[in-house]
Formats: sequence, structure tokens, C-alpha cells
Amino acid sequence: MIMPRSYHTMSAFKDSVVITGGSPDGVAPPNNEIEIFNGTTWTKLNKTLTSPRIHHCAVVISETEFYVLGGQSDKITTLSIMEKYNIDGNLVAGNLANMTIARSKFGCALLDGKIYAAGGGSDGTSMTTMEVYDPLKDTWTRVAGQLGIFGTLSNHLVMLNGKLVSYGQSVFSYDAEGENWTQIEEANKGGNAYFALVVVPCSED
Repeated sequence: MIMPRSYHTMSAFKDSVVITGGSPDGVAPPNNEIEIFNGTTWTKLNKTLTSPRIHHCAVVISETEFYVLGGQSDKITTLSIMEKYNIDGNLVAGNLANMTIARSKFGCALLDGKIYAAGGGSDGTSMTTMEVYDPLKDTWTRVAGQLGIFGTLSNHLVMLNGKLVSYGQSVFSYDAEGENWTQIEEANKGGNAYFALVVVPCSED
């Protein structure tokens, strides 16, 4: 990367990777800068986020666009904002509905065309709730069911085998029909926080 970063987002597209925000060392104030990697070279874009951010979350929704959600604009202020950007750093939509509660250090994911945000913290308190954004209605709705208190802060939310799975200090799978979370004991290999996660397709052979 062109500059050191921590607490930033990283989004993978077909031929590029986009990172947003973060702090150079986790102590310095957040920045609002965007970089893109084309497979060979990192480039700092001349476009920026509308405000500096750390501990935010990003969700890719197409080959060229992604949402940026929540986070902190400083060490105190937690955000509920959501915005849509493209890989050129342009703000596509900035007047979208806010999440029902401000969140930082949370997980977010795309499932069936909707955006889910789960866990994280707000004002120093860990949260066990999840909410879902419907882009057709531009509305956020709280989802029934509670994550276990362990594993909600700095968790990752991914779609795995058609289900939402939250990875953190513990691992939970969400049953949409039963509207509840189940801890996956065999996947809990120890306390994890501030880590990177990648879902890799596996062969059936």
C-alpha cells in the first residue's frame, strides 16, 4: 500500500482491490483516503470518503460498486451512516438511510440482495443485535435473534453455504427461518480479534 493503515476496509473486485479509511498506526487520527490495487500497482485516488473513518465496514454489491457502513470518525464518535461508492472513489449515493444504531468494529455482508450488519460496539458497549438493509425500500430493520456476547466485537460476517456466519472470539451461524443464532463449537478455535478473514471456495473432491 502507499501508506500504512490499520482499522481500514478492504474490498475485492474482479480485477482490483479497494481500501478505504483507517489510521496509520491505530493511534493517529483516522483518514478518509481511498487506494486501489490493480494486481501490480497501488494507486491513491484523488477522491475520498466524505469523512475520516476507522473500524467501519464495506460490502461489495457489484463489479464496480460497494457500500461503506458505520465506523468511528474519531476515538469517541460512532457512526450510523451508510454510503455507496464506486471503484473510482466516486460517491454514488450519500443520502441513504442510516442504520438503526451506530456501530463500529462490526461485521457486514450481502445476502439475497440485502445488506446485513451484526455485532460490533457503540459508545463502548458490545452489541448482540443484527439489522438488515433493503436497497429497494432504503430502510433498515432490526432482525430477531441475538448473537452470543462473546465474539460480537471486531467480528466478521460472511455468507457461507447460503447462511450468514459471524466469526469472532466465537463463531455463530444464523438461521433465517428460525431467526436465531447457533454457536458452532467445532469452529471455535480460540479468541480472535482484529483479524482478517477470507472465504475460499473448496472442491468437493
